[in-house]
Amino acid sequence: MDHENLEVLGDCFLKLAVSMALYYQYPSADAGLLTVKKKKQISNENLYRLAVQKELKNYLNANKIEVRGQNANWLPSGYMIVDTKSIIGQRYAYQIAKRKAFSDMIEAFIGAFLISTNYTTTIQFMHWLGLCVIPVAKSPSILRSNIGSTNEDEISEIMNKFFHDKAFDEIETMINYTFQSKAYLIAAFTHPSSFANRLTDCYERLEFLGDAILDFLVTRYVFVHYNQNVTPGKHYRVVYAIKICSVLLPGRVTDIRQDLSNNDRLAYILVACGLHRKILHNSPDLFGHITAYAGDEDVFPKDQSIDQYLSKVFTL
Repeated sequence: MDHENLEVLGDCFLKLAVSMALYYQYPSADAGLLTVKKKKQISNENLYRLAVQKELKNYLNANKIEVRGQNANWLPSGYMIVDTKSIIGQRYAYQIAKRKAFSDMIEAFIGAFLISTNYTTTIQFMHWLGLCVIPVAKSPSILRSNIGSTNEDEISEIMNKFFHDKAFDEIETMINYTFQSKAYLIAAFTHPSSFANRLTDCYERLEFLGDAILDFLVTRYVFVHYNQNVTPGKHYRVVYAIKICSVLLPGRVTDIRQDLSNNDRLAYILVACGLHRKILHNSPDLFGHITAYAGDEDVFPKDQSIDQYLSKVFTL
């Protein structure tokens, strides 16, 4: 497990933890504002600042360690360089590194915590660094603000009626999961253009959160499962939160992650399951795009079942 793999893992967990904290901390903020705040938290500049603030800069090995020869730069424990201004002394005493190297180090540090401890300990470490990763408010309401003063029993009755009128229980049957709060499922299928749903917010805030969750889970899946069948002789270590494939190249991780979670693949899964019919919207343009895509018989032959559609998901 090298620095770059740890960096990939730490980067996606950082985005997830910050996204979840911001979702709770700013219950009335739209997805655009949440994205701006997240970018500030996870930016290279902020991570560099935290590395300096926590005095972690000196722990980065930016140069390849050379034990002997004319480029030697390694000192045994307990030794020190007296003349740090000479050419040889500078080679032992100083390193040249870009600021991004320190932000990459912080991400790799987070990844190292993740595979050697657990999620809770990793979040505590990130909080110690100074990152906004611990929610400071109760779970935000998914309901629209204009019905916040309505009696809870009334809201529940109206919500259940809307849920059954739109046959959203078919979604629960499809995914084999029953939502305790039906409002979240309704919101997840409500496009910003919809005026039929006057009960919940649209899906944009949930999309902000779901994007980070999906990114992390896909990355985790890649680290756990990729290449197991074709490299059976390699050693795999189970370490609390995640199991690591030591032969997986960082660039390959990114490629697989982007392939598994791209918009085309997600759209295919939604239409293959027939769930596009449940999207609440009032956009003629969106309706045209959905109809054209779902009706493309080259992509969705009429003589095939849902299982046959889904069997092609990972070969698209």
